[in-house]
Amino acid sequence: MREALSQSLLPRPPLPKPELTVVVVVVVVVVVVVAVVVVVVVAVVVVVVVVVVVVTVIVIPTIRVTEGAERTGGVYE
Repeated sequence: MREALSQSLLPRPPLPKPELTVVVVVVVVVVVVVAVVVVVVVAVVVVVVVVVVVVTVIVIPTIRVTEGAERTGGVYE
């Protein structure tokens, strides 16, 4: 009985701190989530810019040319 008690009182080798592992995991998860959010936001901005450029450069001038041709009897202004 005494031997078991004295062995349990011996200093144990230090175990890696679980708090440090949890902190590392949390930091990695936060970095990944932030990276995904940034990629999604950038993708949405790119899509919006492309749509605006297409509408401005192609659709609006096409509508104006079509309206002008209708007003002038098929002759483009």
